[in-house]
Amino acid sequence: LLPYESVDNINVRLIFDYGQLLAYTNNGQIFSYNRILDRFNLVVNLAKILNTKLLSVNQLLIDPSGAYWIALSTGLYRYNSGNLVNVLEFPTERYSMTWLDKESMIVARSGGIWRYQTRTGKSDLLYENKTLAPFQVSALLLEKDDGRLWMGTMSNGLCLFDLKNRLLSSVQPARFPKQPILDIERNPDASLLVGVDGQGVWKLDNSGSRVLDVYKESADDPFSLPGNGVYDIYCDDNQRVWVCTISGG
Repeated sequence: LLPYESVDNINVRLIFDYGQLLAYTNNGQIFSYNRILDRFNLVVNLAKILNTKLLSVNQLLIDPSGAYWIALSTGLYRYNSGNLVNVLEFPTERYSMTWLDKESMIVARSGGIWRYQTRTGKSDLLYENKTLAPFQVSALLLEKDDGRLWMGTMSNGLCLFDLKNRLLSSVQPARFPKQPILDIERNPDASLLVGVDGQGVWKLDNSGSRVLDVYKESADDPFSLPGNGVYDIYCDDNQRVWVCTISGG
């Protein structure tokens, strides 16, 4: 169990990178796993530092130095050795980020797509969004070899950004729901797995234009997905797919 300071969280996410295993809650509590003691310890409670309960953690990334980059509803923050710094301030909105390389990340939000350099603090606009609305980005999948950035939104379906030509397009396969997309993963068979809050897992073809299968909870099937509120998907090296749901674990 995690040693919560407050229990009003809705979900918990795990991240492992650069030798660190972290668990973080949507209400701002971050825990680090201690291998020797075999337990998670509280690192920081962001709500306490910022003196507010009106925050939501959208995402957390770890850089090579061990610093945490935290996508809060009010902006992008960097946490390292007890110091929390607001590096980019946004209006309250949902946005997402992913690493482009070890020193820069992509930040996608309603106004467009930026490259943010973590060492210098400089940001470059890659694409200014003037056409898609609403455009609250809730999930990203970067495929560097192909120069493709898949983006899931809260209510506008799936989008694809061509990094080479800097073109943004809406990808709307038939019957695909316009509900919050909380994760996108590439399956070993080259298909796309898209986790949709309240709608299960949607399996799309390589281009994202065709629905191949839909996995949802069924009361008549004990082996079906245990809950449709999918918020995380992981494809392991043994071609197994792990799915996290809000109600079914």
